[in-house]
Amino acid sequence: AYSHWAAQMAENTKAGVPWIMCKQDYDVPDNVIDTCNGFYCEGFVPKGKDKPKMWTEMWSGWYTQWGGPYVYRPAEDDAFAVARFFQNGGAFMNYYMVINL
Repeated sequence: AYSHWAAQMAENTKAGVPWIMCKQDYDVPDNVIDTCNGFYCEGFVPKGKDKPKMWTEMWSGWYTQWGGPYVYRPAEDDAFAVARFFQNGGAFMNYYMVINL
């Protein structure tokens, strides 16, 4: 229900651009492109045969929680994840909050 309300609100702006929503596992409005967020998205399939496969948050690492382990992801893993995404039909990806440089 919320995703449909948000999609309708976006459409009502009459901006004339495609609208995206990330991580909608179900209930994706037809007028919205659902996208993937995560460390790996090669297996992601958008809901709708005519929608592009998009990765809006490619996580190169993650924040450290107080007292928790340090999350480290080698650059090679980033590179192979991106390559696998495009090899499997990816159309767009975005590095999200690049960390661990």
